[in-house]
Amino acid sequence: MFYFWQPNMSQTKPIHQIKVSGNYSIVIYEALTALKKWFQQQTYSSYFVLVDEQTAKHCLPILQNEIDFSMKVISIQSGEEQKNFTTLYNIIEQLIEAKADRKALLINLGGGVICDMGAFAASIYKRGIDFIQIPTTLLSMVDASVGGKTGINFKSYKNQVGTFSHPQMVYIYPEFLNTLSPRHLKNGYAEIIKHQFLMGEPLSEQDVASGLQLEETLIEQIKRSVSYKNKVVEADFKETGPRKQLNFGHTIGHAIEGYSLKNDAEQHLYHGEAIASGFMMEAYLSHIKCNLPKSDMDQIIQTTQHIFNPYLIEENQFEALINLMMNDKKNETGAIQFALLAALGKPVWNITVSQTEIKQTFNWYQQHILHAV
Repeated sequence: MFYFWQPNMSQTKPIHQIKVSGNYSIVIYEALTALKKWFQQQTYSSYFVLVDEQTAKHCLPILQNEIDFSMKVISIQSGEEQKNFTTLYNIIEQLIEAKADRKALLINLGGGVICDMGAFAASIYKRGIDFIQIPTTLLSMVDASVGGKTGINFKSYKNQVGTFSHPQMVYIYPEFLNTLSPRHLKNGYAEIIKHQFLMGEPLSEQDVASGLQLEETLIEQIKRSVSYKNKVVEADFKETGPRKQLNFGHTIGHAIEGYSLKNDAEQHLYHGEAIASGFMMEAYLSHIKCNLPKSDMDQIIQTTQHIFNPYLIEENQFEALINLMMNDKKNETGAIQFALLAALGKPVWNITVSQTEIKQTFNWYQQHILHAV
């Protein structure tokens, strides 16, 4: 199933452009005019575009139709399970075989896996070549392409190996969302509602419904989400303080995602689906640890459940999930640390949570969320 979206937007005027201190821009644009103009000003020795089988079919022809010079295609398989050293090796091997030098440009055309892995490969190839991000999924538009984080997974542990590296530009072309299935669209919507929780402006059911139907309100939601994340990143690029707030829902969510990737062979969870369950449990943790008002906790849960089904957790999974959390990259001195909320719009971070409290949260989730479904 695909959506067919015909937004009524200007062909010649940027909807939004965000200047970043790393000396690049995030451009949200209706047509490919801005991207084409940018390319015309470049003098790279060679151009490479990283795609998977989905973006090769649906998005690459659009790009090639607009950019009138040769681009060498590097193709990998899609899926979170491909975000590993083997695929990274494959990308670098193809760059070497094509004799890419230090003045080559890598164009990452795809979702979160492409953006994260392509950026990582570019940041380490010959000690760093330039790259640009052209996200094609909602998740990558509001998350992976923005903020300068790169990386790959290690076994079941999310984003354990990576770098901080700025792209030359981020180009968000909303019409690529036409190629997404409803499930992939919802996957990205998790990051939008997270940013709204952090801003203290939860979306109404009407706003959510409008966004999920690819109406023009989604453009404004993307713009607000990207602007907020960029503002946070600008203040703390290396994630030593305030940037940690963006991990709300992710300590438990990443553990669930890693567990599902390993154990749910037929259909593992997507990132947004996993952190949605993380939102609900970490809202409860925020309530008991940081005095998040119950009305705010209920708002987070209600908004999340309006979009996502909760992930089934059994008691015999508790230890495995906690073991995954023990290797979360936010941890310090062996303690599991969370980014939580003292109130909607008031994020807090470096909150140490004991294993007993985590198990208490799992039990609450079973009793109040899973049993209510």
